[in-house]
Amino acid sequence: MDTSVRRMKSYRLICILIFLGSILLMLALPDLDPGDGPLVSAPPDFQLGLEDQGPFPWLSIVSVATSVISLLGVILTTWAAWRKERRESRDADLEYEKKKLELELMREDFNKKANGSKSSKH
Repeated sequence: MDTSVRRMKSYRLICILIFLGSILLMLALPDLDPGDGPLVSAPPDFQLGLEDQGPFPWLSIVSVATSVISLLGVILTTWAAWRKERRESRDADLEYEKKKLELELMREDFNKKANGSKSSKH
């Protein structure tokens, strides 16, 4: 197996695993208790409205972003692998036609030589 194909499959597997992990984290987040307050308090002038909810919203945002990015990675590596397979298939078809043509030319050349040697014997 070609190393680039192996590498593409390993990238796809990594993206799938990351996607599944982030989806599982996203599904598990509603079961997490946001707690009584934030884990780290923000400075008084930096208020986003998420301080009293704990890490829950940030984990959700990170989990969704990771899911989307890893899903895109799976889609892109699969698309690239399909393109590569299609290109290799086309190249193999062209190579087959080329060999078939060469064989035909060799047969014609052989027949000409065989007919030429038979006519010179008579």
